[in-house]
Amino acid sequence: VIVINIVGGPLQAEYTRTVTFQNFTIDDNLIEGTRVVNKIGDNQYSVTLTGGKITFTDGTTYTREASRTRTWISGMDTPYFIWDDVFTVEGSESGVNRQGESYTHTIVNALQIQRACRWIVAGTVNIVVGDKTATLDYGTGDCDNLATLSMNGQMYNIKLRGGKR
Repeated sequence: VIVINIVGGPLQAEYTRTVTFQNFTIDDNLIEGTRVVNKIGDNQYSVTLTGGKITFTDGTTYTREASRTRTWISGMDTPYFIWDDVFTVEGSESGVNRQGESYTHTIVNALQIQRACRWIVAGTVNIVVGDKTATLDYGTGDCDNLATLSMNGQMYNIKLRGGKR
């Protein structure tokens, strides 16, 4: 069961959306955690994930804790037309992967998300897994699936799969 509790609305003065899982599985993998979106200003929302965990059928786990701030920077004046909405996202997440290595993802330059684009259009994320460090650069505003990954002094042009959630 996925439980969603909503108080207020995103355009109202008060807004909180809490999502929790009760014995929820996908392909027998157990999903846990609590995700809370809370309005903290006229156009700002805090997004937190606590206790995020996937227990896989082989017994391995993947954990995640996250704290982000989402700022609505464009499109607020057209609430019934989402395609002109633009957001920035700042913050970080951390956890332990299936191999038992700690990881952190820290947004160094705010991510820019445009509803009309399938991809994150700008921003930079610093990624640390165990003793390895990389930087993922989404660019400066183009709506494409191209990014740059810098690791160990090398730069790689990559194509992103899937798109943003």
